[in-house]
Amino acid sequence: MEVEADNVYAPPKADLTPGNQHGKGEVTTLMVDHLQTAGKWANFLAILGYIGVTLFVLSAAVFLFALFFGTSLGRGRGIDGDSTTIILGLAVILISAFFTFKLSRFLRQYARLVGNLSETYDALDLIAAQEYFVRYSKWSSILLAIFTVLTMIAYAIRYIFSVGV
Repeated sequence: MEVEADNVYAPPKADLTPGNQHGKGEVTTLMVDHLQTAGKWANFLAILGYIGVTLFVLSAAVFLFALFFGTSLGRGRGIDGDSTTIILGLAVILISAFFTFKLSRFLRQYARLVGNLSETYDALDLIAAQEYFVRYSKWSSILLAIFTVLTMIAYAIRYIFSVGV
């Protein structure tokens, strides 16, 4: 039974012979142009991330200075009762620096591989770039989940101490 060409409800016919397929898995010039634009933005964000890591580390140094030489805070020298806040702040800064560095590294690798596409048009570079982007997405999700939970815990602790339970 033949299916008519005018029948809009008929299943599409695909020519599956190897030489007649529409796409051959090639990386086209249009794809490379779009990916290079995304790669430039990824490179820019990676540079901003590296600058952020530097600021995180400098902030950690300030926190350490305040922890051990607290005279500028009016508390005298050494560790005192309020040092818990400084230690927790230092931990958050260092965790943020670690995650920011990792995310920036993934973005930089993605940008480098996408940049290689203009020279090689190799699908393996595209696959490797996609793997780095997937890693970036996973680490971003992990970071978001961790800081969401930490924020909820902080608000719960603040509420408990403000109510006096």
